[in-house]
Amino acid sequence: MSEAKNLIEEHEELSQEVESLKELLDEASSKIEEVTQVNEKLSDQVKALTEEKESAESELEASEKSNEELREQVEALTQEEQALEKQVSEKLNEIGVDPVSLDSSAEEFDARKEWAQIIDPIEKTKFYRQHKEQILGGTK
Repeated sequence: MSEAKNLIEEHEELSQEVESLKELLDEASSKIEEVTQVNEKLSDQVKALTEEKESAESELEASEKSNEELREQVEALTQEEQALEKQVSEKLNEIGVDPVSLDSSAEEFDARKEWAQIIDPIEKTKFYRQHKEQILGGTK
């Protein structure tokens, strides 16, 4: 009978261990499920970010291509402008006229106005000598 009692006690101990292991397995399973859900969310975020990155890269590529096309157009227009300025300058030289700058940002120099604003008589005399023709109404 003692052997039967030992077997019953051993069976009860093993049953308790099995219950304890089942609880641990249930906890591990729920944690695995949580981690799986977090992993799915993070995977979705990675996918969305990857798509966003690819979209941004394609926009950047298109912008760079457009920028390069604009640079080429600017270069072509600059060369065309230089060629036209050269032609105009040559034509003006042929007819004996001093070339005029085509630069629209260059302001016209008004020697009379500048001369009238100089107060120091020595500076006024120097300026007059340098710009005599323009002050008297000659070429600018």
